[in-house]
Amino acid sequence: MVLIEYLPSDMAMAALDALISIEGKVVEFLVEPVGRQFSYVLHRIEYIEDLRDQVEKLEPQRIDVAKKNREEILENVKNWIEKVDGFIVEAKKFLEDGTNVNQKCFIGRFPDLVTRCQLGKEAKDKVEVAKDLETDGYFNSISKPARPLGIKSIPSERLVTYETTNLAMMSVMKALTDDNINFIGIHGLGVSQNPDIKKIQDQIAVMLGFTKFTDQSSEIEIGSMLRARLKDVKKILIILDDIWDRFELTTLGIPLGQDHEGCKIIITTRREQVCRTMAKEWERTKIVWLDVLSEQDSWDLFRKNVADVVDSSALNDVAKEVCKECGGLPIAVVTVGKAMKGKYNLEEWKNVAQELKKSLPTNIEGVDRQVYKTLRLSYDYLQDAEAKDCFLLCSLFPEDHDILIEDLVRYGMGLRLFKNVDTVQETRSRAKPVINNLMASCLLLASDVQDCIKMHDVVHDVAIFIGSKKHFVRAGCNLKDWPNVDSLDKYTGISLTRNQISNLPEVLECSKLQILPFHDNRNAWSCSHEFLSRMNALSALDWSRHFYPHLDNPICCPDTFNNQTCLRTLVLEGIKFGDTKFLGQLKTLEVLNLKRAFFSKYLINIEEWGISPQAQPPDLRLLFNMEELKIWKLDTFKGICPGALTTSSWACFPKLRSLEVNACPELSTVLPFNLLQGLQHLEKLFVSACEKLEQVFDFGPEGQGMKHILNCSSHQHVQLCNLRSMEVHSCGKLKYVFQPSIAQALYQLEVLWVSPCEEMEERESGLQDGFQKSQRNQS
Repeated sequence: MVLIEYLPSDMAMAALDALISIEGKVVEFLVEPVGRQFSYVLHRIEYIEDLRDQVEKLEPQRIDVAKKNREEILENVKNWIEKVDGFIVEAKKFLEDGTNVNQKCFIGRFPDLVTRCQLGKEAKDKVEVAKDLETDGYFNSISKPARPLGIKSIPSERLVTYETTNLAMMSVMKALTDDNINFIGIHGLGVSQNPDIKKIQDQIAVMLGFTKFTDQSSEIEIGSMLRARLKDVKKILIILDDIWDRFELTTLGIPLGQDHEGCKIIITTRREQVCRTMAKEWERTKIVWLDVLSEQDSWDLFRKNVADVVDSSALNDVAKEVCKECGGLPIAVVTVGKAMKGKYNLEEWKNVAQELKKSLPTNIEGVDRQVYKTLRLSYDYLQDAEAKDCFLLCSLFPEDHDILIEDLVRYGMGLRLFKNVDTVQETRSRAKPVINNLMASCLLLASDVQDCIKMHDVVHDVAIFIGSKKHFVRAGCNLKDWPNVDSLDKYTGISLTRNQISNLPEVLECSKLQILPFHDNRNAWSCSHEFLSRMNALSALDWSRHFYPHLDNPICCPDTFNNQTCLRTLVLEGIKFGDTKFLGQLKTLEVLNLKRAFFSKYLINIEEWGISPQAQPPDLRLLFNMEELKIWKLDTFKGICPGALTTSSWACFPKLRSLEVNACPELSTVLPFNLLQGLQHLEKLFVSACEKLEQVFDFGPEGQGMKHILNCSSHQHVQLCNLRSMEVHSCGKLKYVFQPSIAQALYQLEVLWVSPCEEMEERESGLQDGFQKSQRNQS
């Protein structure tokens, strides 16, 4: 049966329209999503490339914002940077995973549409997120002036106050709270020379959040920028310690008076004239005299440093007499107290009292005669000759310099300063107690810089005076010309570091000279090949450039070192030289530092040197006495020695104990086969940040070197048999350190640290087996 419902014509048309409308919606809801899914599949490559482009756009934009480090980044900008950082990491991971994922199915016969669709959709979504982040990254303001860093707080237990210092402090504090005073000068013998404007500007800049300025920036330009920045700070106090000569504060960049009512400045100086001359520039000033300690305060400070020795009734009177001779000067009281600590002999105390009463006229400007006598006494009371020599060695550095202990070790090694030591490591170990002794005597101070020590300004002046008969010191004096002196031949040490000397003498008559620190002379472009020719006793030479590396002209030529038969320490950091032939002439060299140096591709280049590989001993015992070799940050360095040397006479480093190679991007092999044969004494090997390094050891054709190592019957003849520590870090191309079987020959190896080397192959189990065999063989 058929049932037919009759509808009037108008109603039929309406129903038909409704049906068509419904059908259209069905098509819309079904077809459009399907189309979008196919769009993700068809355009996935395009979306992925769009995403890659967006990431590349965001990265520099994020860096541009982050580089505004001279000011404090606003909170909303910080949040945006964090979002961008997170998105970039996520997007890069997606791009890496997405391009590597299998996009086929059915054993690779058909495309995997589902996977491709997911990739396309996720890529498109991330592109939209990237565009939104890019839009959000345009800020009207991204930063505000940073708060000054200020100065480090000093632990209260290190502060000792007395009546005289309290009075001076109260006077200073009163002046600081007085709005009518903006310049305060403190002078007296109780405060610790030539002002280095650029250095002071750099220090202020760092505290204000600026980065250090370039060498091209003039003092006036830097001063203008600092002045503008200081004006942004409502109230600020600037303290300039130990000012020796008058200089313009406006040149420095310090706004005062009506230029900046909230800026106050304090200077300390040993010269009253400096205080009063600089104060004349400003209408609202206060001069504070820092008086010497009272007799009671001096005694309290003396007892604090000499300990319970003076409590003895037999020594108490003479101890007070000694303290009185210090004249109330804190540095004198402290140094004498330290020198007499643990001294219980009455006659010794009486002798010290008599020595301090002697009239010792000196011409050390800014150093009180009494201070000189007390410091000289501390020096004379150093029972260790090594400590005295080390003390005078420290005077060769510029005033207020952070002295790297390793520099003292290098120089000391060259000068044979430390007795009964045979290696650099022994020298390093011997230097520690010597330095500790000097610090305990208050002749050296701790430094805020790691592995450094400092010398008090007054102590530095006295040290120069004590050593003036054998040392000529003009370090950090801004000299532009070679010193105009009649003769330098009598000196065993000449220090001209941190100057601007441009013209060097053709030849220098210095037959007794043993040490020449000449580093960081910005205008010393080159020297003649005769410059060092008359320095036959030279043992330590430092010609480094820490601030102006790689000048256009080579500074060293091979002939420069022709007559150097005693040179044991050579430091050439940041130096450019034409070739390395001169190294073959330095038969006595023990310490060589080539950090950031610039030379030909190989350290030992037999072709460049004009030497035959078949040469026989003993003529070619190159760098025979060298114990430590550091090669750092050499962009063109490709290896120590190229090619194969055919005879065992090429024992280039028979005494080498430590080898460090760092940041040499072109290096592919650290130790080639021809060098492995002569490294029986190598104890430490450190390799880091060599991007193209493929192998640490090259065992020669078909592993001949490895066979030779494994076939040795005697431990004494095994190459690398003394290797104790080996570290390899951040060498992305390195696949393995050595074959597991080699571990059997490394009898002394205690430390093997490898990280992170992305292409390193998994060989830990083999290495472990090898080390276990090595230990069994050794036992």
